[in-house]
Amino acid sequence: MTKSQSCLRKLKYEKIDKYIPRNITSSALVGILTHVGVLEGHLKMAKMLSSSTEGLDPPEADVHLRARELELKHDISVSQFDIERACIYSAALTKTKHWKTLTDLTITHIEHWFEVELLGHKFVGVFDAIGYDPKTDTHYVIELKTTSLEGAVTGAKSWWEAKQMDNQPIIYIPALKKLLGKDINVEMMYVVIKTTSSKPKLRPGVKRKKDELKEDYDLRKQNSVETFDEWSARLREDYANPSKFALDTVTILDKDVESRMNEISDVITMVENQTSFPRNPGNCSSFGGCAFIDVCLGNSSLETDSNLIKLEEKSKEESLPF
Repeated sequence: MTKSQSCLRKLKYEKIDKYIPRNITSSALVGILTHVGVLEGHLKMAKMLSSSTEGLDPPEADVHLRARELELKHDISVSQFDIERACIYSAALTKTKHWKTLTDLTITHIEHWFEVELLGHKFVGVFDAIGYDPKTDTHYVIELKTTSLEGAVTGAKSWWEAKQMDNQPIIYIPALKKLLGKDINVEMMYVVIKTTSSKPKLRPGVKRKKDELKEDYDLRKQNSVETFDEWSARLREDYANPSKFALDTVTILDKDVESRMNEISDVITMVENQTSFPRNPGNCSSFGGCAFIDVCLGNSSLETDSNLIKLEEKSKEESLPF
């Protein structure tokens, strides 16, 4: 939905022609891998949704496995720093009060694929998790978010209010109601992790000496940078701070869901009636630039552009997003 409201041509390339960017940004990789660590790793083990926990891999192994899968699929190299960040984030979350709030719920589904029809249109997606609180008879659509924005974990009004306007809850709330086949109380529960781009830094006290040659100083600096293990230990200590995490719920009234669903239905109708799929030049430089820019400029094609990969047709189970 978001792509259809930003650039219709990009929507066509990705959803109809089935081409996606080869490269994945570091922040996106960390988000993907953190989801794996939290949902497929820690949460699944905590709730023991498998018939037996025997033979289950530790969450860190799940993260490393998904990183290898991404490397093979996209022909890229996933940084050991991004893998370690995801492992640290997911492990640290389990030490917070938010984790207890989450695991006190009856978790009924984890990474659950759905397909429903709403207002005559087919919607597909994946619930990160579904929880139920029998005390309040409330079902929760649980969404894990990773973000570098400080306001997300400090309760900034702008960040949390924006969630009420997102397309995701407007679709996911009625989707869950339809899947369960009854009129139920549904709220969105957001679990938020503030991310960092931290890399190994100079150890304290490394300064250029008087009359020291620049080449000698540069070499000494190079030998005085934190090792990977030292950096990892520092980051784990940083993320022992509970202020790096947040959990809150968002309630959207039925009348507001209905109103927004009508808007979404209009957007879908507009897309279905497209013949040219107009480009939106104002979106070309968003988020570091569009991977399809050379195709739009005529410098390459979908089939020949080395920055793109063709998606294979997959079954529902295989097509779950990473």
